[in-house]
Amino acid sequence: MNTMKRNGNWGPVAQFVAVLVALSLCFAAPAAAQSKAKEEKVTSKAEKGSAAGNIKSGSEKNDPKSMAQPPADRGGSVRGGGPWPCYVRIENWTPWKAIVYVDGHDMGVVPHHGDLLVRTGNGASSTYAEAIFSDGSVLHWGPHVFNCVSSVGYLWQFTN
Repeated sequence: MNTMKRNGNWGPVAQFVAVLVALSLCFAAPAAAQSKAKEEKVTSKAEKGSAAGNIKSGSEKNDPKSMAQPPADRGGSVRGGGPWPCYVRIENWTPWKAIVYVDGHDMGVVPHHGDLLVRTGNGASSTYAEAIFSDGSVLHWGPHVFNCVSSVGYLWQFTN
């Protein structure tokens, strides 16, 4: 009799735990599916030559008279239709380093066979990249325009 009483006390606890597990599975699966669905993929092949008209500032030096504005989540103003950031993940599937430009501004170098994550504001963002070689030749990818909406990520892959 004592054993049945002890087991009977675990009934509500076990039911509560089962409900929590079931709820977490119900919410985890759609969340995982949504995160995968929120990344648009674009693949660009290398083209010969430079399309330098897509570059506004090509120097990695900072201008002491001009400071970049912080994003909204760091106290800056909002660009586009809301305060949400947009991310462009760049995957370089080539054997060359490439300089990445977003809206004409140098955002860094994506290493060969590497990747780079760039944060932009809402709205249209133009992306462009160049691989510059020691013999003076240039390959470029883009320009490509991503229309960034709230919290959506974009994947831009370079190929040769």
